[in-house]
Amino acid sequence: MMTARGKDSDYEMSLNHDIIGHLCSYLCTKDIKTCRLVSSYWNYGATPVLKTRTSIALLLSPGDYGNDDPFPEGALETWNILGVVEKLKFCPTQVTLLIPSNSDNRLAEFPDFSVFPQTNNLKSISVEFPAGDQFRWQHELATKFVQSASTNLQELEFVSVRGDLNMPVALDFPSFGGSLFPKLRKLRVDIDLGEGPVPRIVEAITTSFPNLEHFVTECEQFVGILEAGLIFNWPESLKNLGLYGELTTDGMESLLKIPPGLKKLSFGDKIVEVWVDICDFADDVETIFYKFLQKQAPTLENLEVGVVWSGTMKNVEWKFPVFPVLKSLYVHYNSKKTEIGFETGPGSGNFGGINYHVGFPVLEVFDVTILKGKEAWLESFLPSTSNRQLVQSVRKVRVRIPEEGGKTKHIMFQRLLDMFPNAKSCNS
Repeated sequence: MMTARGKDSDYEMSLNHDIIGHLCSYLCTKDIKTCRLVSSYWNYGATPVLKTRTSIALLLSPGDYGNDDPFPEGALETWNILGVVEKLKFCPTQVTLLIPSNSDNRLAEFPDFSVFPQTNNLKSISVEFPAGDQFRWQHELATKFVQSASTNLQELEFVSVRGDLNMPVALDFPSFGGSLFPKLRKLRVDIDLGEGPVPRIVEAITTSFPNLEHFVTECEQFVGILEAGLIFNWPESLKNLGLYGELTTDGMESLLKIPPGLKKLSFGDKIVEVWVDICDFADDVETIFYKFLQKQAPTLENLEVGVVWSGTMKNVEWKFPVFPVLKSLYVHYNSKKTEIGFETGPGSGNFGGINYHVGFPVLEVFDVTILKGKEAWLESFLPSTSNRQLVQSVRKVRVRIPEEGGKTKHIMFQRLLDMFPNAKSCNS
C-alpha cells in the first residue's frame, strides 16, 4: 500500500512545472509564496512566477556611520555587499538601485563588479539617486548593473532627487559606451539635466535602444532633447510618449516638431499635469495645442490630457481635432479658465459641441476627472437631453466628481447610462 507521501509524490509528478507555474500566475503574491512551501517540486514550479512579481531594492552605499565620521577607515569593507549578492542570487527580474544622499566623496572606489552574480536576467531596472557629482562611484556601479542586463532589459528608469537646491547638478545620465539593448521598450528619465546629459540621452535613444517604444520625461527636459537632435533621428519604434511638468508657450511650440505617428500620448496624466505658462498669449497657445493634437490624431489610440493654463487672465479653449482611431480617452479638468471645442469634421477648422460619431467614432474607454467647482464642464462631454447621443462603441466609463456634487453626480450618472448603453463599468 502506497504511503500518503508516495501518493503526494505521484500527484506532483503528474503536474509538470509549467502547469504549476500557470496555476500560480492566477494567484496573489502571498499565495504563491505559500505554494513554494508545499514541497520542493512546487517550489521549483512556483518560484519563476514569484520572480516576475518581485522587485528588489539594492542599497548602493556602505550606509550611515554617524555625523562625526560618516566613512571611517575600512567602511567599504563593512558594507553588507553579501546582502546585495544574496538578493541577486534570487535572480529577480525587477530591481531598484538606491543611492542614498548620505554618501561621501571620500569613498572614491566601488567594489569589483565581478563579486556580484550575473544580472542578465533583469527585465526592469529603476535607478534612484540624489543630484550631485560626489556620488560618482555609485553612478558608475549602477551603470555597470544596467549594462550587464542589456540582453534582456525591457524597462529602464533614471530618477534623481535634489534635496539641497544648492547642491551642484551632476551629469547623471550615463553613457552606455555603445552597448545595445535590443529588448528595451520603455525608458523614463526624470533627472536634473543641466547641459551635459542631453546628448547622451539622444545617443542612447537613437543608438543603444533601437526598439524603444515608450519614452516618459519632464516637458522642459524633452524640449531640450528635441532641440539637441532627437527629431532628426526619431526611432520608428517610438510610438508612446509621456510628458509632464512645466512648459512655456515656446516650449509647447517645439513639440510640433515631433514626427506624426504616435499611438499613445500622455500630455499630463492622472498624477501630474502639464502646467503651461502662456503669458496671456491665449490665442497662440490655443492654436499650438490644436496643431499638436491634430498632427498625431490620425494614429492616436490612447490619449491622456491634463493641462493647467497658468499666467493668463483670459479663457483658454481646448480645441480637440477628430480622432478617427482613438480607443481610450482620459481628461483631467483643473484649469480655472478653460472651455472645450470639438472639430466638426476632419481638418475643418470649425469647432462646436461634441459629436462622438464624428470626433471619436471608435472610442471604447472614457475617463474624466472633475475638480470641485468645475462640474459644469462635464456638460462638454455629456451634453443635455437636447443634444443627447447614443454611443455604442464605449465599453468602459469612469467619471470622478467631487463628493460635494451630489445632485450633479446623480444627473451625470443617468446621462452615462443613457449615452453609453454598452459600458460595463459606470463609476462616478
